[in-house]
Amino acid sequence: MTTMRIIPSLIVLLAASSCTSPKDPGYASIGGEVHDASGTSLADTRVRITCPGASAPVEARTTSPIRDGTGAQVGSAYSAFVEVPGLIQSGGASLACRFEAPDVSTGPLAKVRTVGFYPLGVPMPLQRVDLP
Repeated sequence: MTTMRIIPSLIVLLAASSCTSPKDPGYASIGGEVHDASGTSLADTRVRITCPGASAPVEARTTSPIRDGTGAQVGSAYSAFVEVPGLIQSGGASLACRFEAPDVSTGPLAKVRTVGFYPLGVPMPLQRVDLP
């Protein structure tokens, strides 16, 4: 008789624990350029990415100028990999993240963009976010 009472209790316990599994971290691959007011791509510029739930902002730097065959500057890019712990239970998630270039000589640049986050091991797109 005691065994018959234990089995239903065990089934309820297993079912409850499977519903409350911890969430996995979410990851985003982000890249882009920083432009001044005239549209020129800025080299060696710090970019700070702040997403809700992340343990700290992620910082990246734009590359040195990328030049074409004539020597004209055609761009300067940054890339970053952002992790947010405990974000995903299954599939993906989206968060509004803040992108800042605080050290631009004409004044800080910033924008908020929605970024998609995915579980590790799942193919994820490079999401482009340019400033301004």
